[in-house]
Amino acid sequence: EEEEEEEDDEYMDDDDEYLDDEDDDDSWKVRRSAIRTLAAVVQASKRDPSPLWTDEYEVSRNKKKTGFAGALVKRFKEREENCRVDVIDCFKNLLSVSIDAAASGGIVLAVEG
Repeated sequence: EEEEEEEDDEYMDDDDEYLDDEDDDDSWKVRRSAIRTLAAVVQASKRDPSPLWTDEYEVSRNKKKTGFAGALVKRFKEREENCRVDVIDCFKNLLSVSIDAAASGGIVLAVEG
């Protein structure tokens, strides 16, 4: 009986470690979903993406405000490769949408002085 209890204890420890790993594994899924939401915002702003460059938002308490584009740039350091690729792809799409809007006269990217 003692051997069975020891084996059960070993399995319980393994299960606890697995649960911790599972929590870590799920966090990247949340970040990736958030990035995909940001990509949808970029697509929805095709006509005038300028607020994505100029408007600033408070991301969390006691932190400086940051813009949409600035927040994306900060996520370039993402530790999970598939999330980092999505961040870079989202920023690339933001650039593309902005260039297209400027070419069609929808926005002015820079004012010449």
